[in-house]
Amino acid sequence: MTMGALYWQLNDIWPGASWTSLEYGGKWKMSHYYAVNFFSPTLISPVLQGDFINIHVVCDEMNSKEHVLHIRVYKWNGFAPSYSVDLELGQVCSVEGSSVVASVPLRELLENGDCRSGSLDAYRLSYCMFVFELVEPEGGFISENYIMESPRGLVGVEGDFSSGIQKPTVWISLVYIDNQEVHDEPYKESYTIQVNTDNIALYIWIEAIGIQGRFSQNGFHMVSPQKYITFYAKEYTDLEILKQSLQVRAYNPF
Repeated sequence: MTMGALYWQLNDIWPGASWTSLEYGGKWKMSHYYAVNFFSPTLISPVLQGDFINIHVVCDEMNSKEHVLHIRVYKWNGFAPSYSVDLELGQVCSVEGSSVVASVPLRELLENGDCRSGSLDAYRLSYCMFVFELVEPEGGFISENYIMESPRGLVGVEGDFSSGIQKPTVWISLVYIDNQEVHDEPYKESYTIQVNTDNIALYIWIEAIGIQGRFSQNGFHMVSPQKYITFYAKEYTDLEILKQSLQVRAYNPF
């Protein structure tokens, strides 16, 4: 199911700081949420190799679905993509394995996305974020991935902070119980949470202090003002108690 891929280490046998993806008590660390994604049956994986971005699709299971690739370029000062293109890929998972489904020149995305601070500046990856989304033709989500500079390299070039990543304000505005899914053990209830941001935000982390459970996503990026996620509680709890327990923060480069 994983094509022989393994990672070290899954869980702790005692409390402490370690490289495991699960804490001693079962709480998911950010790395475990990412493990769910990189072990998904179908994965989009863009790789920057020299002057090109080679876009791989990894298929652990064969299927006859048609696939469409959305490529979006975002500048750090707004939610509207500065460039977008859609590629029809066809049945890329007709066989198991990994294959390169597209190859895009890096400069093409930088220029079309206007990834520079002004007309006299050079095009730089640090001024933009590339989003790659694999979907079904009717819009069903399959997989998503990103390319950007390392976070510390996103604050702008030579003191020009206005063109780099902006400091986001992230908050939770809505929480309600839905229980729309049939819950397998150990989960008892599910709650929908609306997360908001006033700027593109990276590595958003949400915690429910004192309540055991996990989120449908965590450590995620937001390129739109709103996002809905689900909290799966391992214990029956009160809605107001959950609201008070929630904490959210995002990567702050400043």
